Amino acid sequence: MADPELLFDSSFQRKRVNRASKQNLEPHFLSNWIAKEMSERLKDLTRDFQTAFINGDFFDHSIFETSKINTGYFAGESKKNDIACTPLALPYGQNSTDLFLSLTQLHRLNDPKGFLIQALYSLKPDGFFLCAFPGGNSLAELETCLSEVENEIRGGISPRILPMLQKQDVAALMQNTGFALPVIDNEKITVTYSSLKDLIRDIRLIGGGNSLNARNTSYVGRDFFERVETLYFKRYSDGDGRIPVTIDIIFASGWAPHSSQQKPAPRGSAEISLKDVL
Repeated sequence: MADPELLFDSSFQRKRVNRASKQNLEPHFLSNWIAKEMSERLKDLTRDFQTAFINGDFFDHSIFETSKINTGYFAGESKKNDIACTPLALPYGQNSTDLFLSLTQLHRLNDPKGFLIQALYSLKPDGFFLCAFPGGNSLAELETCLSEVENEIRGGISPRILPMLQKQDVAALMQNTGFALPVIDNEKITVTYSSLKDLIRDIRLIGGGNSLNARNTSYVGRDFFERVETLYFKRYSDGDGRIPVTIDIIFASGWAPHSSQQKPAPRGSAEISLKDVL
């Protein structure tokens, strides 16, 4: 039974991921895009990694077969991974890896800080962490249409889209967890669909869906989604008979603390007054 005090129904999430892993025989295009972007960011680093823990689902593992990584261990909730585990209990020992990668996980966790603590625990000193996940204004168009139609029909709205982490939220999490030199940025992409049905199907193929404990589980009827689709096309159609979807991917990186890393100057050690510069 779901814990009403928690934001997400983790059991329901796992069922979604397992169902998607059976239905989706090919890597998901969004997961692949994220994995490729992460791989490109690793190439910008001036060091290689002997061991990497790569956590996530529904992406082509060969993307991380790069000269930067000597040995990669893939873990996640789907059956396509080498190691089956949930983000709540990672099977890694202390100081056991040089690199920790997390794909599309942080946004759907009841305890994102706990996940980050586990990741930092597993990293060797001066080890590197990089994660990416949908956040910011992702699915804003869909959320707007769902809310307006539900409010019109029922006189109120229920939570249907996951609350998205913002960059400032992630920055605070990284700092509070203890990562050194954290960097947070984002990339916006737009995907178009010919129907609302195709959009919803695509969300499910990546293991997504409404996993909020506060979700309304009553049947809303086919008419509800027909009206949502009509509003979506009326307000956002691109003119070619397709509807756009904004995906805001947040990237967060940081290092396990090490004595060789740069550190901020001690407070009050500045030799030039700011007022002299301005």
